[in-house]
Amino acid sequence: MFEDQTANVILNRMLSKISNEFDKRQGSIAYDMVAPASMELEQVYIEMDNILNFGFADTTYGEFLERRCAEEGLYRKEGETDQDLYKRYQIKVSNPITSNNITQFKLWALEVPNVSDAKVYPIWNGSGTVKVVILASDRKPPSDSLVQEVYEFIENKRGVGVTLTVEGAAEVTINVTVSLTLKAGANPEIVKETIKENITSYLANLAFTDPIVRYTKIGDAILNAQDVIDYVNLELRIEDQDEIFISKNIEVADYQVAILGSITIN
Repeated sequence: MFEDQTANVILNRMLSKISNEFDKRQGSIAYDMVAPASMELEQVYIEMDNILNFGFADTTYGEFLERRCAEEGLYRKEGETDQDLYKRYQIKVSNPITSNNITQFKLWALEVPNVSDAKVYPIWNGSGTVKVVILASDRKPPSDSLVQEVYEFIENKRGVGVTLTVEGAAEVTINVTVSLTLKAGANPEIVKETIKENITSYLANLAFTDPIVRYTKIGDAILNAQDVIDYVNLELRIEDQDEIFISKNIEVADYQVAILGSITIN
């Protein structure tokens, strides 16, 4: 907001307030009197910009973000990043909370350490039933112990008349087969490991946000691996199913997450 308030701009503005009957050239008494002040005022404007940024949740960070979230009754979980804390803040301020509504159950789930996301299904099994499906911090299905921890946490907070169920996201394991052309001297095992990391990262970003595993994105993850020149015969297969996906996307259900199974390189 104050980027244009440079020392030179401030200096010229201050000099313009001094009568022209005085010498205002560089090195003059008038110039030397206001030049240091203009440099200090530039720093003041920079800090004013920072103060504005610290005051808004979408531009602040660290302790200042914690203080902003605390105004909404949200507190940082152990090991929680600024991005995850801000995500919880957005959910709360964007979705008014009433007794036992969807937003309330989601925020309760997200308060538990190592929960990265949650989906809530009201009336999933009749009146008064609520199902909460959670993701672990690695954007994969959670352990049984984490599911139980979330259940106990919400059970102690929910209102009367609710029958609660907490489950982990169901995993859909995708196996990959591909033929590669590598650069001379490339180490196939290192290439394979890099491809695995790229695909795993892509799938993690999809979890609970996009149900479609795109064939072309898997191809991009392969091509982006170091020392890969090209690929052919890319096949995707859902584990324990016969269908082979060639140039076709895979769509998972709302409560499922895709995870990488095996990679076979021919």
